[in-house]
Amino acid sequence: MFTSVGVLAVVALGVGIGLSRAGNLSASPMPAYASLVGDFTCITSTDGSCAVAPGLNATPDQLTVEAWAQDGGSDTKVPVVATNVGAYGFVLRANGPDGAPVERRRIHGSYVAWFHCASNAGPPCKHQRGGGHTAGGTATALPTEQSTDPATTPDDSTTSPVPGPTSTVLPSSVPTSPAGIPQPGQSTPAVVHTAPTVTTAPATTAPAPANGAALQWADEFDGAAGTGVNKADWTAVSGSHHGELECYTPKSSNVAMDGKGDLVLTARREAGCDGMPYTSGRLEGVNKRTFKYGYFEVRARMPTTTGAFPAFWTLGANYPSVGWPRSGEIDIVEITANLPSSVHTNIHGVDASGKSWQSGWGGVGTFASSSNVGDSFHTYGLNWTSTALQFYFDGKLIHTINKSSVPVWLWDQENYLLLNLAITSSSGPDVQTMDVDYVRVYSTKP
Repeated sequence: MFTSVGVLAVVALGVGIGLSRAGNLSASPMPAYASLVGDFTCITSTDGSCAVAPGLNATPDQLTVEAWAQDGGSDTKVPVVATNVGAYGFVLRANGPDGAPVERRRIHGSYVAWFHCASNAGPPCKHQRGGGHTAGGTATALPTEQSTDPATTPDDSTTSPVPGPTSTVLPSSVPTSPAGIPQPGQSTPAVVHTAPTVTTAPATTAPAPANGAALQWADEFDGAAGTGVNKADWTAVSGSHHGELECYTPKSSNVAMDGKGDLVLTARREAGCDGMPYTSGRLEGVNKRTFKYGYFEVRARMPTTTGAFPAFWTLGANYPSVGWPRSGEIDIVEITANLPSSVHTNIHGVDASGKSWQSGWGGVGTFASSSNVGDSFHTYGLNWTSTALQFYFDGKLIHTINKSSVPVWLWDQENYLLLNLAITSSSGPDVQTMDVDYVRVYSTKP
């Protein structure tokens, strides 16, 4: 139970799409709205952000969020901004009174997402929620404008109750046509209000990202210590790999959350399958979640100790049927112990004759950072379009592969994500870890 006052973030669409706030709304057919409510918990990264991904199935017309930061045994309010709102969910950013990010803190809260139901759709207006649960909202007419006189403005007792510490905010604007309804994936900005309750949506919103980036999917790895990954998104695979010394297992000693907001893949010196001297962890999204185009980012601390070979990469979803390299492979990042300050990027495919081809290991595909990347967390990203693959390190563009430079372009098809910690030498330490803060997928680079 929350005992302190939270901070309410309100997101409302409607800028530049012909919304009306005045006049006799009952004089014309009135659109219907349905709502989804839910609670969430996430742990912020060092930039104060965390993704909330309930699976809304469509971009809401309006979103209200109330959140608290846990501090020991109590909850304290912090300024919160909800950004990158899309069909999958939204990203929260928390900052302290001094404007600094609220790092590594558990955030609790609730949200209310409102959806406009086309007038010819009829009730109920349904939206798919995460976990396969369908929340059906009865299509009802939007309430008429409330008076701005404080004496007649309703308080929370006259608005629809919402489970948990949330204040319900009804949509305050009516689209004049279905064309005004946001489409899935559309990015929505947010405005933060420090008042604990509001009764109408704000008239202004924060500027939207210039490129319209929207969060498509994310895994923040916020599970309890020792728990495994979400099996709807990942498979922790078993088996060995040629040329390497590890046996991958799904055991919690190799793949588990640390309870602090990180996934930890652990390589251990112990007898593994096929006579391998190490066990380790590898996650794959094959046959579970695939993507075509977008911006893909991992924030991780990659080990650079002797023998460590961590990677974040993709394979074509057709890999089970066509095999490698015809499936195509994108190495968003690979780190090798012998070059601890280097970030390797690469792609694998075939040439015109069908033989194995790669863009090149080393050379232009390798970026030299200023320090050992294993000393701290870094972000590694890929902006994938129909004509190019752009690789990023800590937000900086470090390598571009254009379609025109590739003999056979295999990257107009669905791909799935992989994370793994391989071992290539037996002279390293007995235990090595790859710590992953998050994996996020956006419609384009935010």
